[in-house]
This record gives sequence, structure tokens and C-alpha cells, in this order.
Amino acid sequence: MKQVKVTDQHTAESLKHFSMKKGDLVMADTRYGTAQNFIYAQEQGADVIQRIMSKNFCLYHTQGEKISLTALLKEAEEKHMEWIDVFGFCRYKGKTVSVQVIAHRLPDGQAAALMLKQKPCYGLSYGR
Repeated sequence: MKQVKVTDQHTAESLKHFSMKKGDLVMADTRYGTAQNFIYAQEQGADVIQRIMSKNFCLYHTQGEKISLTALLKEAEEKHMEWIDVFGFCRYKGKTVSVQVIAHRLPDGQAAALMLKQKPCYGLSYGR
């Protein structure tokens, strides 16, 4: 870890508080899991691994249609799949970048513990 910034309740979670460069690997929890943060890190040349919630991170096909991560996750659960891997694009304020979303099913006990703490997290996004 190279940088730490302590803030109060008046400062939103944002990767813009940090400097990064090509070759850096940025790992961020759910609060940072937005297209805005992902695109910012990509623009700085960094690779990104973020935990996301499907309702806060919109993914799109090449043609611009929205990909429903929630539907993909429900389908994966119905088929008893352990994980999904999908490529698409995320957008923020006219900027578009490619992204890969990998979601892995959590063990039942771990999923239940997360539910008590916060809204469910569905996966990780990774981009180059």
C-alpha cells in the first residue's frame, strides 16, 4: 500500500483522491465500485480490480444495450454455476471503456455474513 487518505463523512469515496500511473494495480472495495472510479483509474494507466454491486455498475454491449448483471447472476444460480465471466463496456460522462466482470458464488456462510453487514456484493470487475 502506497497511499492512505483519512477523510470524514463529508468526503465521498473516490479514486480521484489518489495518484496512480501505468503499471499500478488498484484494488477497491464496494464503495469505490463505480464506472466513474473505474474509468478514472483506467485513464491514469492503472489496472483495476473492484468489488461491485450490479445495481451500481452498469455494463453495456458493443451496440449500447445494457447487460443485466442481475439476470446473468440469477441464470447462473438456476444452472448451479459457480461463476460467470462477461465482457462489456462501462460509461461515465461520455467516456466508455471496456471491462471484464467476473462474479463468483460465495460460500453460503460467507454470503450470509455479508448480508448482515451490507447489501450483497456480486463480483469483481477487472480492466486493462
